[in-house]
Amino acid sequence: MDTESIETQNQNLKEGDGPWYHWVVQANDLLEAACKLFQGFANGADHDEAFAAFAVASKGTCTELSRQMLMFRAMSTECLLNAMWLRAGRKLIVEGGTQKIPGIRGHRLDSIAAVLQGQGIFEFAEADIDLLFRLSTYDTRGRAPVQRDAHKMPPHPPEGSAGSASPQPWDWTNDSALYADLTNRMWLGEAAGCLFRHP
Repeated sequence: MDTESIETQNQNLKEGDGPWYHWVVQANDLLEAACKLFQGFANGADHDEAFAAFAVASKGTCTELSRQMLMFRAMSTECLLNAMWLRAGRKLIVEGGTQKIPGIRGHRLDSIAAVLQGQGIFEFAEADIDLLFRLSTYDTRGRAPVQRDAHKMPPHPPEGSAGSASPQPWDWTNDSALYADLTNRMWLGEAAGCLFRHP
């Protein structure tokens, strides 16, 4: 980490939460990292070509290499959810220290989304919650082959979600399309709570 990054982080702490867009920038950087993995897999092809090649090679399901790509997507999505929380006037830093969004469990994206929805910040469909639940598993699966707290992870999505009894593998065709739709709605749209609203 360079000195400028440390100074920027310290300034953000002094300013309270710092601008919410710092979370958006971080989300974008993490998505870019996922795109670079796609491009590397397809030997430097552009993102769309890399994605198509990966979907074919993985036969539409998650592979070992894809764990890291999905980890970056999960981490990026968590940053977007945090940005939405801050954009709504909530806090993540209190008295110079960080705090989690109240009521969430770890890095569970479905849990964060449920809190945002409960607070009236953004409306998530059942399919969104199910997708976020399954994506959450890759936040830790991409970091290590065994989850430290796997015994704490519920065996099924939250009650009321459209999920099955256990997390299903990521479907690179269907789930990626759902993910793109969800993140597009979070980034830009007419919905209350999205990060950049249409005028």
